[in-house]
Formats: sequence, C-alpha cells, structure tokens
Amino acid sequence: MADAFAITVAALVALDKRDTFEVRLPGLTQAVFRGPSLAELLDDAAIHLMEHVPKSPPDELHRLLLSPEVTLRKTEVDTAIAFGDDRKLTSVKVRLTAFCTRWSAEGFWRVQIPRLGPETFAVDSLSALPARLGVYLAEWAKKGRRTALMAAEALQDEHLELLDVEVDLPSVLPSRKPRRAKATTSNREEKDPAERVWRPAWELRSVGVNLVQRARDGRLQPALGRDAIVDLLVEQLDQDGSTVLLVGEPGVGKTAIIEAVAQRFADRGGTLQERTDLWRVDAARLIAGMSMVGQWEARLAAMVDELFHRRDILVVDDLPGLAWVGRSAQSEVTMADFLVPHLQRGEIKVLAECTPERLEAARLKNPGFFAGFRVLHIEPLDARATYRVLLQHTRAVEEVRNLAAEPALLETAMRLAERFGPRMEEPGRSVRVLHGFLGDVEAEREDRFGRGLVGPGELFAYFSRATGLPRYVLEPETARSDGEIRAWFERHIIGQPHAVRAATDAVLCLQQGLDDPEIPVATLLFVGPTGVGKTETAKALAAWLFGDAKRLLRFDMSEVSGPSALRRLVGGAGRPDGDLTRAVANQPFSVVLLDEIEKAGPEVFDLLLQVLGEGRLTNAAGHTTDFRNTVVVMTSNLGVASARRRTGFERGSDSDDEAHYRAAARDFFRPELYNRIGQVVPFRALGPDDVEPLVQRIVGRVLSRRGLRRSGVVVSLDDSLRDWIGTVGFDATYGARSLQRVVEREVTVPLARLLVGRPVSEGGAYIAMWRTPDGLGLHLDPLDDLPRSPVPLGLPGDWDAMEGVWQRLVELHTAVAGEGTWEAIGHTRSELLAALSEGGTLEEDGWDRLQTTTAVVEEHAALAGELEDFQADWLARYRFEDGYAKIGELARRPWGHGVRDRLVTQHVPVPVDRGRNLERAARQLATLEERVGALVFRVRSWGPPQPVVVRVDPLHREAHDLAKAVLEGFLGAWGEWGRLESWVRRDGTWKAGQPAVGACALSARVPGLAALLTDEAGLWLDAEDFGADRLLRLVRVSVLHGEAAEVLEASDADAEAARAARVAGSSGTTGFPGVRRRFGVLASGSDSLALDGLVEGLRSHALRRVVREP
Repeated sequence: MADAFAITVAALVALDKRDTFEVRLPGLTQAVFRGPSLAELLDDAAIHLMEHVPKSPPDELHRLLLSPEVTLRKTEVDTAIAFGDDRKLTSVKVRLTAFCTRWSAEGFWRVQIPRLGPETFAVDSLSALPARLGVYLAEWAKKGRRTALMAAEALQDEHLELLDVEVDLPSVLPSRKPRRAKATTSNREEKDPAERVWRPAWELRSVGVNLVQRARDGRLQPALGRDAIVDLLVEQLDQDGSTVLLVGEPGVGKTAIIEAVAQRFADRGGTLQERTDLWRVDAARLIAGMSMVGQWEARLAAMVDELFHRRDILVVDDLPGLAWVGRSAQSEVTMADFLVPHLQRGEIKVLAECTPERLEAARLKNPGFFAGFRVLHIEPLDARATYRVLLQHTRAVEEVRNLAAEPALLETAMRLAERFGPRMEEPGRSVRVLHGFLGDVEAEREDRFGRGLVGPGELFAYFSRATGLPRYVLEPETARSDGEIRAWFERHIIGQPHAVRAATDAVLCLQQGLDDPEIPVATLLFVGPTGVGKTETAKALAAWLFGDAKRLLRFDMSEVSGPSALRRLVGGAGRPDGDLTRAVANQPFSVVLLDEIEKAGPEVFDLLLQVLGEGRLTNAAGHTTDFRNTVVVMTSNLGVASARRRTGFERGSDSDDEAHYRAAARDFFRPELYNRIGQVVPFRALGPDDVEPLVQRIVGRVLSRRGLRRSGVVVSLDDSLRDWIGTVGFDATYGARSLQRVVEREVTVPLARLLVGRPVSEGGAYIAMWRTPDGLGLHLDPLDDLPRSPVPLGLPGDWDAMEGVWQRLVELHTAVAGEGTWEAIGHTRSELLAALSEGGTLEEDGWDRLQTTTAVVEEHAALAGELEDFQADWLARYRFEDGYAKIGELARRPWGHGVRDRLVTQHVPVPVDRGRNLERAARQLATLEERVGALVFRVRSWGPPQPVVVRVDPLHREAHDLAKAVLEGFLGAWGEWGRLESWVRRDGTWKAGQPAVGACALSARVPGLAALLTDEAGLWLDAEDFGADRLLRLVRVSVLHGEAAEVLEASDADAEAARAARVAGSSGTTGFPGVRRRFGVLASGSDSLALDGLVEGLRSHALRRVVREP
C-alpha cells in the first residue's frame, strides 16, 4: 500500500421535497447516499472513497484530480426519442442536471448526467449543451427506459460541495483483501498509542449520535454566556485520556455546553481522518438488544477500540447510569466496571454530565469509576442571561413559523416557569415552557406585517391546557372571590365545613401566589369516620385545581408496609423507579392521596419527611421527582373509635371534634413529621340534614353510568322515591356507603330488569320512577329522535356564490315592502303614533302593538343599511386610494417655451385581495340571512295575535334553576319581537313577575310567535354539565293556548291528577314527545336566531326556507 494521499472531490448534493438529502460523486463512482443529515452523508461518501480508491485500477488515478473548472447546468430537453427496440418516437420533455468539468489545456467541456449513468460526452461550449444532450438521450434510450428518464428529473435544490478526504492509492503489487480488525472483549490488554490506525466508527454509529455531524448540519443551539467553560473544555479534551464530568442541576445548560463544544470541534474543519468527533450515548441504548451473555461487553470493547484509534470523544448523557446497567444473574459486572481499566490507562476521552443527586447515589456504588473524572460544577444563569437565551430562541422560532412575539411574552414565560415550572434551574426551566408554547400555538392575531402575533394571553391559555391549572390561578387579574370558591366546594363536599374551609384556603393561597414555592401546594391530613367524604374532598380538589378528578393519584398505604415498602414507592435493586415517583413524574400537577396513612410502615414516614419538607423525592436510581405542584392529602381513621365512645351516636361540636382529632394525630406521628403537615382537617359523622344532597349525588352517579348514556336513556326519580331512599338507607355509622347500597338495590337493579324486558328504540327513552304504596313504580316512554343541534347553515364557498346569496337577500328585503301586510303594519303604527301626538293615551294592548310594529319597521331600515354596507365592505372588486400623477404642461423658459411636469392628485383603483376574508364575510352574510328571513317571516305571518303561554316545570329539585334559565332563554331570544310577560308560581298561585327558580312561564301576544313556540314542547335536558351532579337536570316545556291566568291554573290541575295517578300505582303514558338539549349558552337579548342557544333546527329551517326558496 502507498502512503495516504489527500484529495479534494466534488460532491453533488440535492434536497427533495421530503427534506431528504442525496449525495453523489460524479466522475468517480455511481454510489448514491440518501438520508436526513448532509454531514453524515458526506462522511459516508468519504468512507466510500477510502474503500473504493485503493481497489481502482492505477490507470484511473487521473479521475481523482479535481478539474479547475467545475459547474452544474440544469438543462431542459424537449425532443422525440425511441426507447429500447421500439422504433416509435416518443415525445419527452425533461429537465436534467449536467455535471460539467474542463481543463484549460483541452478546450472542451466533459459532461456527465449523474442520474443516468457514468457515460460522458464532450461539448465545445456550454451553449451547445441542449442540442448535444438530445443526441446523448437518443443513444441512452436504446437501453434505457422512460421511467428511468423521468426519475432522473433535476431537483429544485442542487449544488456542489467540495469534499476533502485522505485515501490510500492503488498499488500494482498483488495484495489480498484486508481483514477487518476485530476488537477483543478483554479490557485488560493495554493499547499502544503508536499502533493507532484510523478506522470507520461502525459500532459508534449503531449506538450513538455524532454531535459534530449535527453541528455541521446547523442543528445545534449555541450556549450563551458559557464561553469560558467551553474554552476550558476544548482545551482539556485536546489532551489524550481526558475525562470531564459536568455536574449541575437540571436545566442549567449542561447539554447546551456539550453541544457548544461539539460546534467548536466542527468549526475546525479538516478531513474525516483529521477530525475529532463527539459521540453521544446513554446506558439504555448501549444495552438495547443485548440479551446474551457477553454481548454488551463485545459492543463496548468495539466502541473503545474505535474511540482509541480515531481519537474521538465519548459523550455520556447520564454517567451514573453506567454504574447500574450490565448486571445480570450470571455477573455483577456493570458497564462502569468494564470501562475503569481503559479510563485509568487514558485510552479514551470522555465528556459526561449528571445531576448532584445522581452523582452522590452512584459514587457509593462504584467510587473507583468516578474518581478518575475531573468534575466541573455548572451554575445556573441569572435572570438577565436567561432573558437573552429566551430572546435568541424566540427569534429562531419566529423566523421558521412566521410568528411575532410581544415583548411581555418572555417575562411572562419566566414568571410562569419560576412559579409552576419543573424543578429545574435557569435557563432550562424557562426554555422548556417557551419551547412548548411556541411549538403548540396557532396564532389568531396578526401584526401589521401579516405575521402571527402571540403574547401573554396565548401563553396563559397554553399553560392552562398543559397543566390543568385554571386561568384565574395563572392570571391575577382574573382571580376568583373567596365566596365563589367556597360556594363551589360546598356543592361538592357535603356536610363537612372544615373540609370546605381547608380546600378554599388552599386554592386562595395558590391563586394569590402566597403558597411556599419549595414545598407542595398544600399538605392536608383528613381525619374522621368512614364514608363521610374524605376521598370525595380529594377528588373535588383535583377537579377544581387541575380541571379533572382523574388528576387524583391514589395509593393505599395498607399495602405499603414491611421490607418491600420503600421498593414499591421509590424503587430498589433491579427496579430503579417506584410507583409513587413514577406517577408524580408523569403527572406533576395532581393531588396525591395517601389513603389510611396510619397503616404505612415507619420507613414510609421517613420518605414523607423529604416530600413534605423539601417538595421532592429521590428514587433508587438517584432521579429526583418534583412534588412542588402537587397537593398531598393523607386520610386516616385516627381517633374515630375514641370519639364514638366519647359522644355515642350524637354528633359532637365542631370545636371538640377538631381538638380531638388533632390530638390523636399529634400522638401518633413523630414530631418532625407532624410539624410538616399543613393542616389537620376533621371530618364529622354525617347527620340527617346531609341525607338529601347525598342521595342526589349517589343517584346522579348511578344514572350517569355507561349503559344509560350509551342507550340514550333519561331517568327521572320522583321526589317521594328519593325521600324514601334517604329514610331507609341512612346509617350514621357507615355514612354514604349505606345509602349507596340502597340505591343499587332499589334503583339500579329495577332499571336493569326494565331495560332487559323492554329494549330501547334508536331515539332513546324516558323512564319515570316513583314510590307507590306497594313498592316502586316505573314507566318507559320512547323518545322522538330529535336533532341534537341546529343544522349548520351552508355558507357560500366562493365569492360568486356569496354575491348570489347577497343579491337574493336584497330582493327579499325589497319585496317585504310589497307584501300585503306591510301596509297594514305601517298603517297601524301611524295610527298609534298619531294618537300619542294628539295628547291621548294608549291601552296596554295599544302599547304592545306599537312596540311590535316599531320593531319590524326599524329592523327593515337597519337591514337596508347593513346590506348596503356588506356590498361596500366585501363585494367590491376595487378600492380607490389617493395617488399622484405627473402631467406635462407648457412653461416659459429663459430660452423659450418648454414642457414641465406638474403633480396632480387622483384616485387610483386598487384590486382588492378578498381571498383571506371569505370566511369572515360568509359568517356576516349568514347573520344577515337569518335576520332577513326573520323579517320576512314576521311580515308574512302578520295578523291578529293569538295568546300563547310557555310553561317550564322542573321534574325534580335539582332542575329548579334550569327551569329559570330555559325561560330566560326564551325571553332573550324572542323579546325583541314584542312584549313578553313572565309568570312565577308562588304558594300554589301563578302571578306575573320576574323569573325565579322553580316552575315559571311566559305569555305573549305577538303575531307569528305562537306558531314558532308550539314546537318547543317537550323535555329539556341540561347537557352543559354532564357530570354526576347534573345529569338529572330535566325540565318539561308545555305550550298552552289561551289567557295566561286561566290556562296555567288548568294545567296545574292536570299535573296534580297525573301525579296522583302515578303514586297510586296506575300505569299510563307520560306523553313527553322528546328530549331537547340545552346548548352551551342561553342567549340573552340576541338579535339573531343563529346565535340563539335554544334554537334546535326547526325554527331555523322555517326561516331559511323563506330565504332560499324562489
């Protein structure tokens, strides 16, 4: 073999639409290299040359010389050629990339089409290339295919790169194929530095990531403010056998520093053999796939051999991990043990990182391994330096995603990260928050340059979704009041005032930022009898603070005792992570419930000292789990037995209960643990006053089960049945659990039997349950299959269609004045106004008619202006801007008359780009369509008004406020059509008045309204809150015709007769035609039917037919 020879070759680099690179070596080899990393492909090409050149014939050495003139030409060819044996000419039009070289002494260009083959041809000048290329293709087509020609189409992004590489020249002497060096698995044989021979990094590439290649690809971020440390590391790593360990808290920038070091080595350049690469590995990848004895030792030996000969640097993400990995039933040797001899002899260079906790845990296990490392402690950045890092990161993302960040965004990110971020140091803590936000956000605002504008508001919304924390906790200006928070917990925590106060206090402190940031949000000990709501209180805290009761992490402490207690919670030998540390690491924003804490072993209490006192817990592998964003709740029955002996079955006073349970907890726990408990919350035994809401809660949960929801079954329990359940099921000793058993027996089982015997139709069913003298009464009514939501209005898909709809609306609006009733409306209004102008007065009916006619006339006038504005705002094809023009005019000059320019102002038509505004215009047109339709409907249905009454009855206690909300929805939706009067039922009598909870009604005398309201009869189900406490919120809407006082009293008599028949046990239909769902918001004062939350489709359809039918 001859000595190594340095050459420079031209590499053709292309990038396709899938962001995949392609590298070719035209004139040298037909090998093609494809992949996502250009730096890696260039290295592959260099290795290929190192293997290919020594095998080449000596007479081809001239091809290794780079021509002084090299260029790429993309040439389009449009010709007719015959493929293969087919004599028929085929027209082809293709754009090809030509690789052209020229030596000055030759006077011609050598041309190769790399994607078609190694053949070359000559042209005198590049201007003759298209014609000569047509001749070349005709010859190539004799053995080529059309598909191959189309595949050779030039890519849009192609360029040449110069590649430096050292190769061994071919020899004329006979030689045999060199054998690949085989690494020994022994780590005792010392390597001789004089025998170093560069070799490819096959094993390192299989398990590691080449950071130098990533740096050359521009995929690494700089480490701002760390230049001194990077300089020191580069100087240290230039020495053979250097081993450096970066130690710092998570987030300080250890990885960024290592990547900055890799960037420095990449900037040095040089050939592949001269370069120093950094290979990042971790213990998990090193052990992956190594199931047989001796496999990982062979892999590690090959890696050490490659590192030694290449003088590369091994980068280990988590160095202590090597002290744990590798042990098996046959051997106690770990990867750290295997590497110790090589490190001691200085055969490899290592740059690693870890946290202080991990280092201390691993040092105890293998002190000899870590003793050889030089430790550099990395301190966190200050606020100013962190801001610069965030600014740089934001600028990079802005350029890629076409975003613009408001100045306050970075400070808000730092504030949120400091308060709610993971247990990390700066800048990593803030970078993680900002990176997650910028990668997730979809900007809805734009700045004046058309870039998506994002700021603190969008960041708060993202952080609330990611963590579950409500917005009012993140934004101080949206904070909830003490009374509002307390009222919510009172609805969810029954009969426990101490628990309500403790939960409210915890939320208030978190909301105002007054909680200790270094410990859990709250540490609560719930003490009291069984079945009184301790677990339910923990679920309520999870639902309020983190948006979902599923954020509750529950651990039964009776299962965590004995020798395996610690191993189960934090891990141990062979199990580096435990159930508790893993669960909180996966869900750091949660309520941690330690149930029956007094049954845990004493070693568990030692763990709690770290959790409650420092807000963190370290597992067996040294990883620290952050508990600062959790609420730790412990439940216990301490002192319950003695309290029962003290008070019997009578409930003691609140102050006595609190003092008793607090004393029991103080006597049980060690002082250092008791002092870390934020609050001991006593739970008292439930009393008779708590039975009704408990029954409501339990029944609601039973009726929200999957079998009923899936079948579309709505169940209503009569108040008499629930009162009976409370009377029979309440037991002061067992609390809510005894009620649960009665509900399962008296409600769940009969429902199952009924549904088995009478299958539910596709439209669902309504089941009424009541108490009879003989037991239980049940009746099932099939429900109509009503639409669940309004059918969406078909919006125009293009501007021409929109213009057609607008023209139709204008025609309908104009035609209103031609309706026969329009003249009657105007005449009635004129008469009423004339009577007032003459000093007269109007009766109540006259005021109603004046209000109704005025509303119609004013709506007609308002729509005229808005239709005209819509045309000007959206349908105009040009807008006019002020501009200037030069006009030549005669002017007297010293040498005679001449022409001079004069600026004049003129209106310049500018085409309007309407494409981006189509959706906004369509929504506005939809609103106009509904309003025009409503106007046409009112005018066509004008006539003597028919009295109509809408009555809303709650079917049970929980729906009283829903009845009021539904009636207010009707008043808001139709109030502008005319005067509506609301009625309430007090002391068994109907009276006019403002809507109140309970049965209520409205009466109206508005033309056309009776026909629309008639369809509202049926059952209304509140589907906004579909949880356990809201499922039973049902009201019945009845539409009655006649004077309000008379028809309401008559309907009372009918309802009482029906109820008496049910209680007596008689059967019969309930006569409910269907269930209507209430949508998100009940509109109030809405001026558009499309925005009315009560519109279900039929009313909208009636009005749309008026609009769309010719």
